Amino acid sequence: MQLRDTLSNTDEGTSYLGTADIFNMEPQEVTYSPSGYIGCQSYFDTHVNVIGYFVIDAVHRRIFNINGDKVSNMTALNALKWFDGNLVKDVINPFKNNGRIWAFNEDTNILYLVQNVNNRQFTISFSPIANAWISFHDYNPIVGITNRNGLFWFDKHGIYAISKNNYGRFLKDDNNNQLVKESYIKFILNDNSNYNKLLNNIAWKDRVDIVNNLLPTINEFEKTINAILVHNDDQCTGYKLVKFNDIWYNGTTGVNKVNLWRFNNVNDIHKQIPFMITDLVVDESALKRKAKWYDVNKFICQYVYCIMKFNNSDNNRLWELIDINPEWILDNRNNQR
Repeated sequence: MQLRDTLSNTDEGTSYLGTADIFNMEPQEVTYSPSGYIGCQSYFDTHVNVIGYFVIDAVHRRIFNINGDKVSNMTALNALKWFDGNLVKDVINPFKNNGRIWAFNEDTNILYLVQNVNNRQFTISFSPIANAWISFHDYNPIVGITNRNGLFWFDKHGIYAISKNNYGRFLKDDNNNQLVKESYIKFILNDNSNYNKLLNNIAWKDRVDIVNNLLPTINEFEKTINAILVHNDDQCTGYKLVKFNDIWYNGTTGVNKVNLWRFNNVNDIHKQIPFMITDLVVDESALKRKAKWYDVNKFICQYVYCIMKFNNSDNNRLWELIDINPEWILDNRNNQR
């Protein structure tokens, strides 16, 4: 039984005062699934911000963005396999070290997802502009709060601010020491992925700035990343130091010309497979150190992974990667065009 008092009755409709009946409104189907797709098993797995409604279907290990009548499977963008192996199904409460949290930084337009579940901890960020998952982060905060001053992370050691103009303090470990870690960026370079070609060099443009809210920004033109590594499934350069050199293109390492750098020491020195311990860590014992010239091979392949490492010596230095371009030489041994 449903008791309602009529407030008005006009040609445009009838207004009632009472308890709403969900069956009075016809449901609108967004996407069809006989097994109940886009189900949600935890209140903490949902999030609403200015770019839409986000929900995690942990049973199917999928993340969705629902904006109006449009549904986007975010896990299918560029991280489907990774989420299949890392998104935990049984989560309860992030405040009990068993759950997930969302946070959106309106200042930088970046969405963060944090999972704190025993050995399945991660923090990953999503850019609605690039429409892709863009980075992993070393920290695993308990909760994040956003306001007009930026994003604030909370953990058991304190509160940390993240914004465009204040890059925040480093998070702390259990001994109250600040965690200063390198930043890594890894991407795949695969122009004309159907063809084999020789990788001649990798050129990139970047800038390193000293940022101080009280002083003008200072560009350190002689600074760039600290190391670079190139590999595919069966070839690896190992991490190579990138040093400033005022001689343009000396043939051995990255050199500088108005924030433009080039790395052409792209030689395979692996001696055994596997040579990667994790996505970012290389097994030094699997590489040939001080290899003879005849024991070094060039990269002739369809694609390579490139890893850049930047040393965060202090939280006032900002590194920005502007552009990156590999130079390939097409391999015509198979009459490729």
